[in-house]
Amino acid sequence: MREHWVTIEPSGHRFEIDDRGSVLQGGLKSGIALAYGCSNGTCGKCRARRISGEIEKISHSDYVFKASEKAQDLFLMCTHTPASDELVVEALEAQNADEISMQWIDIKVRGIDFPVKDVAVVRAQTPRSQRLRFLAGQTARLTLPDKTARRVSLASCPCDDRNLEFHILRIAGEPFSETLFGESTAIRQLGLVGPHGSFTLREGSSGRTIFIAEDTGFGPIRSLIEHAMSLDEDAPMSLYWKTRDAGGHYLANLCRAWADALDDFRFRASSGDEIDGLLSEIAADHPDLGASTIYAAGSKAMLESVSQRLTALGLPSDRLFLEDI
Repeated sequence: MREHWVTIEPSGHRFEIDDRGSVLQGGLKSGIALAYGCSNGTCGKCRARRISGEIEKISHSDYVFKASEKAQDLFLMCTHTPASDELVVEALEAQNADEISMQWIDIKVRGIDFPVKDVAVVRAQTPRSQRLRFLAGQTARLTLPDKTARRVSLASCPCDDRNLEFHILRIAGEPFSETLFGESTAIRQLGLVGPHGSFTLREGSSGRTIFIAEDTGFGPIRSLIEHAMSLDEDAPMSLYWKTRDAGGHYLANLCRAWADALDDFRFRASSGDEIDGLLSEIAADHPDLGASTIYAAGSKAMLESVSQRLTALGLPSDRLFLEDI
């Protein structure tokens, strides 16, 4: 199969397309936050300028370019594929969460599983014409059919913008939890508003990236890790996942698969109410925390302990990113 390489300017991001997929989908699968809207050739938000190389149209589009735009070699990334070995285009990319527009989408529930006590894994899908554009680690507000709502983290990678996953911890007495855990078989659709939040991956960080998750804080951490993997970065990574109950690591096999597949990925699982032991382990494993970047997701109490202990050990505060779940 012939390989085609695409370079995005001015960022210099580069990715491969080998299946006649669109430039847009190839970029998203590679973890690049390209600008887009409908992804079906209607809105024109994925306009890009061809700098060099050849392109081929692979699907219909309703969007109409002006003559002046055609003269600038503008095209839609969602409806074109590379027709040459090398393609260089100029395109917009989101550099931070503020550049992602708010979206309102009705999503279809594909399944709700309960892998361990008090944890629900919700798998949902957007319409083909209205995919969710988001950055890894962000959150969305979900509304159930009975109108109860809750802000939850996205646990899936932006590289698949249609198939979404959410890891939800049960909160006793909370209306959203009571409906989700009590009437899950009747839930067929959810309202989604998002994305929200700035708990996102910072590209180009030097040193080791350390991820710390508590219970369903693993959801946004998973999103960050899979995004980093899609970018094909070689930076070393460590994951520490603490659950309150023994055996609560509901995707431990996935974490072990990452450790097996990646050259420098370490996974540690622990359980219990205390955080001090885990933080001592992190400090022992990484004596030079000043060269690390840390992402932590969990309860407020856990995040306070992480911040106080690890910054006291030399972690710069601007290399610590926290998400309260």
